[in-house]
This record gives sequence, structure tokens and C-alpha cells, in this order.
Amino acid sequence: MVFTGDTSSPEPFMPYLTNGAYLYTELPAYNSPVHLHIDKLRAVMPELAKRNIKVFIMHLDDEEALCKTAAEIGAAPAPMYTEE
Repeated sequence: MVFTGDTSSPEPFMPYLTNGAYLYTELPAYNSPVHLHIDKLRAVMPELAKRNIKVFIMHLDDEEALCKTAAEIGAAPAPMYTEE
């Protein structure tokens, strides 16, 4: 499992994303100096898909738009834990 935290580039994490890994990344709809923009994620999704990496998005500034785009490129919103 890889959690990117505050990053605007996926490149430093690519060596750690081995086959079948889980990637959790913060994703804005708008350009941000500290979070990975949706277009940058879109660009690396073919490579991540080849490696069977599951991508989960978090810290969404436009949840509806980002969830729609994420579904189109093969990512998903991070599941939420709720204590019952």
C-alpha cells in the first residue's frame, strides 16, 4: 500500500507500486502545488493498470466531478471506515 500524502507528482512513488499494490492519493480537480491533479493521474493510469494497481482517491475538492472522472479512468474514491 502506498499513500502519497501531499505530492503533485506520482513519479517518486512509481518504484514502490509493485504488481497488485494499492495507491491512495489526494486528488484535486483544480491545479494545486501540493496534490496530484486528476490529469496527472490520468496520464499514469495505463501503466498502473498494467501492474494491476488499485487506485483510491481522497481529499476531494469537487467530489462529484472527481468521482465521475475517476470511474472513467479506473480509479475509485477511498472507502470510508465507519465504526458500527
